Amino acid sequence: MQLFIQFPDFSNTTAIDKYIEKRLKTLERRLDGRYENPVITLRGAVLNRRPDGKPKSFEVEILVKVPK
Repeated sequence: MQLFIQFPDFSNTTAIDKYIEKRLKTLERRLDGRYENPVITLRGAVLNRRPDGKPKSFEVEILVKVPK
């Protein structure tokens, strides 16, 4: 399985890293048993910022490509 994480312009914390890793490992276990070489891409983007520059809201998208 290949995993790509893309979060431009967003600083993450170790807590976020651990959460993402835990959830993606679960997805990996489920996919690896059914498909050969799935590709998972996790993308995030900041939608709005507060006046102090901190993210106010953002979105996360998970793309899973599995062979036919």
